[in-house]
Amino acid sequence: MQKVTSFLCKMMPCVQICFIVVWLSNLAMTDAFISVYALIAFGAFYLLTSKRESTGFPFRWKNAWIDVLAFLFSAGVLLANYPLFTTIGDPAVIGRSTSILMNCINTVFTLTGGFFVFRTIFVWFYSSFPKKLSTFPTEINKLLPIAVFFSIALINMVHLFLVEFPGNVTEDPFTQISEIVAGSYSNFNTFWHTSLLRIVLFTGYNLFSDVNYAIGFFCAIQSLLMAFAFTYCLITMLYYGVPKIVVAISYMIFAFVPYNIALSITIWKDVLYAGGCLLMISSWLRIYKNLGRHLIFDYIVFVFGSLLFLLSRTNGWIVYLVFALCNLLFVRNNKKLLATMAFFSVIGWFLLNPALSMLNVQDSDPVESFSVPIQQVSRVIAQGKELTVEEEQLLSRVIDLEDVPDLYTEWLSDPMKVEFRSKDYDFLCSHLGDFGRLWLNLGLRYPTVYVVAWVEQTKGYWNAGYDVALYSETVTENPYGVVKSSSGNVISALFGLYFGLSRHIIFFEPLHSIGLHVWIMLLCFLLNIVRKREEWVLALPSLLIVIGLCFGTPVYYCFRYVYPLFVSIPLIVSTALFQPES
Repeated sequence: MQKVTSFLCKMMPCVQICFIVVWLSNLAMTDAFISVYALIAFGAFYLLTSKRESTGFPFRWKNAWIDVLAFLFSAGVLLANYPLFTTIGDPAVIGRSTSILMNCINTVFTLTGGFFVFRTIFVWFYSSFPKKLSTFPTEINKLLPIAVFFSIALINMVHLFLVEFPGNVTEDPFTQISEIVAGSYSNFNTFWHTSLLRIVLFTGYNLFSDVNYAIGFFCAIQSLLMAFAFTYCLITMLYYGVPKIVVAISYMIFAFVPYNIALSITIWKDVLYAGGCLLMISSWLRIYKNLGRHLIFDYIVFVFGSLLFLLSRTNGWIVYLVFALCNLLFVRNNKKLLATMAFFSVIGWFLLNPALSMLNVQDSDPVESFSVPIQQVSRVIAQGKELTVEEEQLLSRVIDLEDVPDLYTEWLSDPMKVEFRSKDYDFLCSHLGDFGRLWLNLGLRYPTVYVVAWVEQTKGYWNAGYDVALYSETVTENPYGVVKSSSGNVISALFGLYFGLSRHIIFFEPLHSIGLHVWIMLLCFLLNIVRKREEWVLALPSLLIVIGLCFGTPVYYCFRYVYPLFVSIPLIVSTALFQPES
């Protein structure tokens, strides 16, 4: 019996490798980034063939939570690619199942292969990290932060003034500018971000007497702020004791990856939201761990980052409140820091509720918060599923049911949100409870339809990644005279070549993948939870943002919505992988 068990244990890596090959083969026709699947599959191959892990049998109860996690990740990949396993394909087309039986077999094999991929990586990850470091560095060359800041700022300024002047301005900021011109404000794009935009644009216009230079002035200030946030994070990592090579790689990402360069000069509230998030968690780490011994300055940065985070997006206050409550409940060592968070939670609530009412600012549209439920109900209608008389009557008050099949778009909720607002919006707002019960009842009757609708609306945030534009490099047509200046110079050509290659070279796909970054963030979050390290708090804002998108995203893949995660990931990863000895 012992010999049989030993033989099976030795054969297990070969069996796993076979299943992993099937997993990757069955995903070959995916519409997501196959490079991400290939990357983690080859990582699993390496771990299995290098004998870094004694795999044995896959189901060991002492690692039951890792098995569950691996199964969930595998099921998630399978769910995101459900058309590959539910469609009966043409026998002449390679890679398509040609019968229900083949679909079932491929589903089982793919689920099992994915389980082995993720489990192999997870066992290695959770058994290898965090790595012990020596001690916190007490001193850093005073010129280093200045050099880092100016190098990042210089790249952004060259890009702004020699390539993309006056910056990138899309429809949303022009909506804000229209509100500024009319003097009538709403909270759709957050009133406080619009107010900041108003102050900076007026200052820029008074200085330069030109609307394009006013826009450029805002973009320049924003790019300097982002350079400061990146620098502050990098120096925080050095104070924490993160190996210099890791800090250098993080610097390369902040300074040279195209989306950081482009977004620094793009007028989107999400950019300052991300900058505020990075400053907030970096200063939290410095204060909590007493890094650098510049306590007053770090508190100032924490306050500044908190205000940016709270006021740049409408969901900022909810995320900040949960962040503060988790600190209060689970991380209680620093009473001053807790008091600061409690104070700004109250300030944020006041500025986003009573203050807006006193200023007669129109509240944000509640329909915006229900994108996923609207899509689920709309898919039920679009597929002609049976409705009760009461359900038809209720829905008919706010939408034309016969128009839904033509309007419903799987990956975008905007067409249906417009439809839900157009007919009797006041009735919808006054009967949200009735519509909530309708949504629940339809979900109980048609759970499969709801699951598919949710997958199509959210998969970009938890799957491997999709070939979608990450940022804008344009100025939307507008009545204010804001136009791109011509930039026919060598530097512009070099930037254009580099940015263009980044969109087509497969090497960049993992850097662009939202899903891969979410997976990494989640693994680091759980690693710190398992090791009982307070650094799990650093991933909390990004985690809450992603959870919110899984319930209310208007589009299946939007990079700017999760930009806070991308700027935070170097700090989240480095503080999870390394643990200084106190």
